[in-house]
Amino acid sequence: MKVTLFITTFLAAASLGLALPQSLPTPSNVTAPSTSKVSPQIEQILADAPGGVLGDLSQKCQSALLSIVTDPAFLKCIPVASLVPLLPLVTDPSIIKNFIADPAKNFPPLETPLQAFSTAFCPAPKCGDKDVAGAIKIIQDGCKEDLDKKNQFIVMVFDAAVFYSPLHDIMCFKFDKAFCWDESILTVIKLPPSPIKVTGDKLLDAVAVSDPSAVCTKCNKAIVNTFLNFITAKESDLARQILASFGIDQAKLDQLKTFVAVKCGINFEDGKIPT
Repeated sequence: MKVTLFITTFLAAASLGLALPQSLPTPSNVTAPSTSKVSPQIEQILADAPGGVLGDLSQKCQSALLSIVTDPAFLKCIPVASLVPLLPLVTDPSIIKNFIADPAKNFPPLETPLQAFSTAFCPAPKCGDKDVAGAIKIIQDGCKEDLDKKNQFIVMVFDAAVFYSPLHDIMCFKFDKAFCWDESILTVIKLPPSPIKVTGDKLLDAVAVSDPSAVCTKCNKAIVNTFLNFITAKESDLARQILASFGIDQAKLDQLKTFVAVKCGINFEDGKIPT
């Protein structure tokens, strides 16, 4: 369940300054998106963006990002307007810090922008793997200096690009009226506290002693399997490096899989995504 919380806040969590690996592999055999003129829509969004949102990005990095967001393939699968609700999460890291400190009390300020993002983002078609790999390469090449300096904004953008595929699916799963990520978090933060200490983590302990029907849901099966399928794929070395920078190494992933299997049964992690 910690991974569920991690993923649903991932787009903004990197703004807390979490470290990237010192040496990042560069994908090969990818095509970088071409640069086109800036659309009026993007110009307006940049004009309306809060001051300092780009931090201290180098000119080379800003040009690299501009080449991505002005590419027709990007605009087709990631509506620029859908990113606007996330800007407060970048400019005000306290939203994430407060949520981590007290999820039950401080979820609404995070829930509102994420709901607005999913609503605007999910109707668009999913970006192709080739386009995503091209964007990652552009960021690595054009923003190397900024990544090395751990610029908060570009770290967030880079991490989101690497995890784009599972993030897209997880942010868009919706089997009922609510988005799955929202349903899952609301369920967990409303669970009664555990009467005994299991792991020492209040949320995990609450999940550990909860009724399986509350947490072993269709939504959570989709979220867990999407994440595990992605992170265990052989081409996900870069994603695993980023997770390690969050303190989530292979041992932690194995613990997660064991925790889920004990709680929900081994078939819960069969790699299948409910429809």
